[in-house]
Amino acid sequence: MKLSLRMPCVLALIAIGTALGCPAAKADYKPRLFSKPEDVIWTTALKELSEDVQRQLAFRAVFGTEREAEIAIDQETFVYVPQQVLWLDETAVLVTLGRNPGASHAGTGWFGVHYLTAGSSGFVPIGNWPSLVSGNGFGGPPSWQLNKDLLNHTVIVVESEYTAQGITTGTVTLVEFQPEGPVVVAELAGSCSNEGFTDDPDKLRTATLSLAPMLYGGGAFAANYMGTHPTSVIYERTGTLFQRTAKSPPAPDCEDF
Repeated sequence: MKLSLRMPCVLALIAIGTALGCPAAKADYKPRLFSKPEDVIWTTALKELSEDVQRQLAFRAVFGTEREAEIAIDQETFVYVPQQVLWLDETAVLVTLGRNPGASHAGTGWFGVHYLTAGSSGFVPIGNWPSLVSGNGFGGPPSWQLNKDLLNHTVIVVESEYTAQGITTGTVTLVEFQPEGPVVVAELAGSCSNEGFTDDPDKLRTATLSLAPMLYGGGAFAANYMGTHPTSVIYERTGTLFQRTAKSPPAPDCEDF
């Protein structure tokens, strides 16, 4: 099944998400509020289903098929598959991955997020962000995982990488789920290596990233890099986003040698 989705990102909260490929948000987008007792009944019924059934039903509500769907974004075709359904109070959050089978070396896949609510016939889509975070080269989607330890709530850690001329560079994106929609709260350098470019030990650069919590309440975290130039970069929350602190060094750069 092939669809053409040009779906909204969320308001100004995700301003930096636009740079990652998200179109402008619809001004009239609002989270759904429960006003009828049956809304709670329908939501409870969906939550009691198995994870596999929830995933299939949510994906079908968004894409019209249960396991795999082709959609067009910016005149390119992507094949999306469901990953997991998470719950944000009464809102279901479907995570998807999209790959571009016809992409060139520079083309990427996507990490997508879709908000749904409960209705008498099952899931009802209320917000879609299919191209929230870009993925890897050759049209590959990024990897992702839930992290409940880094901040004081669940955050999604999305990792992508790109290799060119023997140099691999990574990017890590942190995504929070807010009632109004997903919010990209941090983007930082990931692991990197230039081992495929040089065998000169004086020019060799490697860095492996690990994230660690710092303050109770989720106000800061550390990006620790091990490798040829070990360093630790501190990020603190400023409003919606996490920013590198003024006293922190920059992350290692495997292209700088």
